[in-house]
Amino acid sequence: MTATMTLPATDPIHAALAQFPLLILDGALATELERRGCDLNDALWSARVLLEAPELIRAVHTDYFAAGADVATTASYQASYQGFARRGLSAEQATACLQLSVQLAREARDAFWAAHPEQHGLRPRPLVAASVGPFGAMRADGSEYVGHYGVDSATLKDFHRPRLAALLAAQPDVLACETLPCQQEALALAELLAELGYAPPQPVEPRDEAAELQRQFIEASRMMSQLASRIERLQAPAAAAPGSMHAPYGVPHGGLRGVA
Repeated sequence: MTATMTLPATDPIHAALAQFPLLILDGALATELERRGCDLNDALWSARVLLEAPELIRAVHTDYFAAGADVATTASYQASYQGFARRGLSAEQATACLQLSVQLAREARDAFWAAHPEQHGLRPRPLVAASVGPFGAMRADGSEYVGHYGVDSATLKDFHRPRLAALLAAQPDVLACETLPCQQEALALAELLAELGYAPPQPVEPRDEAAELQRQFIEASRMMSQLASRIERLQAPAAAAPGSMHAPYGVPHGGLRGVA
């Protein structure tokens, strides 16, 4: 697959944070789609709505912007060439669906921003984050939460390469590589993005204030630090802010503020 990709002149996350104290992410897309009557009991999950009712996705993005979100996450988390092929779509149709996910978020952002000039200067111009779900999401078997794929890094790169090319060609502001359950996949994505020519700022490492949290939290932070260091050594990963999700038990009040 060939694609025209325009690299941002500056990292939009750090550019926004240089002017404003924080960026507010949007909330759950699937939950809002279900609230609007969408049936997401499907291997494509919210990507199913790209085929059946894309206008609802645009409406959810618009509502999140109106609620104060500074970042819209596209409906591409579970969208893949393999998944769409199982639905009978050609590679060209799958590419169109992936790019539609970015287009819908951009349209919602541009319309909202044009309609609300009074908010210019008071908040960042919202960003569009193209969601890149893990290899396990394509399997739709929950393996994205454990990462025991049984495949090599080359297989992971072959899976992600055409998705990244399609999404980047639609010109999102950033990529949101989500729910990566293992260092193998995170590094495969970082290496692949380096191959595609991305050279963003160095990644953000977690700090050591997690020492008082439970062992699981400490271990997760240690692994994130190791991963961030390995990604940094690649010199050209598209990773502005690696992050991790943790169960909330055992975290003292305000504890996450100390490691954010």
